Amino acid sequence: YNSGALPCNCDYSGSTSFECEPFGGQCQCKAHIIGRKCEACKTGYYGFPDCKPCNCPSTAQCHKDTGECVCPDRVTGEKCDQCVPYTFGFDQIIGCEECNCNPLGVANNNLQCDMDSGMCECKSNVVGRKCDRCQYGFYNFPYCEPCHCDIRGTTFEICDQTDESCFCKKNVQGRECSTCVDGTYNLQAGNPDGCTKCFCFGHSSRCQTAFLRPFNVSMMKEVTVNTIRLSGGKATITPWVLADDVMLNETSAEVSLSAFDNRDPSAGMVYFGMLDHLFDLNNHLSAYGGFLTYKILFTNGLFGSALIGADVILEGKQLEVMHQSYRQPSSNQLFSGSVEMVESNFQTAAGSSVSREQFMMLLRDLKNIYI
Repeated sequence: YNSGALPCNCDYSGSTSFECEPFGGQCQCKAHIIGRKCEACKTGYYGFPDCKPCNCPSTAQCHKDTGECVCPDRVTGEKCDQCVPYTFGFDQIIGCEECNCNPLGVANNNLQCDMDSGMCECKSNVVGRKCDRCQYGFYNFPYCEPCHCDIRGTTFEICDQTDESCFCKKNVQGRECSTCVDGTYNLQAGNPDGCTKCFCFGHSSRCQTAFLRPFNVSMMKEVTVNTIRLSGGKATITPWVLADDVMLNETSAEVSLSAFDNRDPSAGMVYFGMLDHLFDLNNHLSAYGGFLTYKILFTNGLFGSALIGADVILEGKQLEVMHQSYRQPSSNQLFSGSVEMVESNFQTAAGSSVSREQFMMLLRDLKNIYI
């Protein structure tokens, strides 16, 4: 440059020579020493000029003079491997997070959370990682008093945690969510709408719960064997012509399919068909909300395999609906099935949902039950 050459100024203690590179001026450094002038230990070493390796975790730094580990945020210990009090979730890079337990919601004044999950120890009826709110069904934190609501008619949150007002389901009303709205009946905890919509076949829009006594009734009368094919949103039902009666006794039926081992499965699946009426009733409306239960035992032989399809098919005048259980029977094991007779458990042959009106009309005109 115009002012002439610059001095190297290499550090006597850290360099091996007083001479430096003619371009850039980099001095020749001893082992583990860095810098243009060789004036500092390289990363991971301390104690210039006798640079020694730090005894710290790989992601931690150490003090350049003393070698003391410089830990991430909220981390302590000689090896930087422990969270400081009231923190959790040790990580070598980001350190630990603060517990931030709410002192009003913790049990026994314990502000230390779980070292792994960060969960604080909460008082009774207090929830949240930080113990900072009441559990559903309680209000007025931190006292968390029970809400006066009918949980059959409330949503999952139950009530407002500030003023105790109850959150009612769609078809429920009242201060405590304990009354069905007009046009509905039968408040039930398991009903997502709370109450069921009335359906009186056009005669009225209002109804009330009928307190009927449940019966166990066998439907196994005039049992038939049928092939049912579901295609194009429709069910094609083809009865079999059998020489022998399939009934073993009043509650059991049996059929051998060995003569049909080679038939095309795409032609349909085999179902028992049956129906009976309770006393002198000419419909099955009283079955609504009850349970259809059945038992199946089958064997598929040495080379056979089971087919998966609808477990129960209900046939009405103009509609067929079906139910398929998540549980499927296994060969040579007695399978017990059960389905509650409500519209939400069935779908049409086209796969669409069934409305309450459709299901009630089907029960009124039920022609057959296929299993």
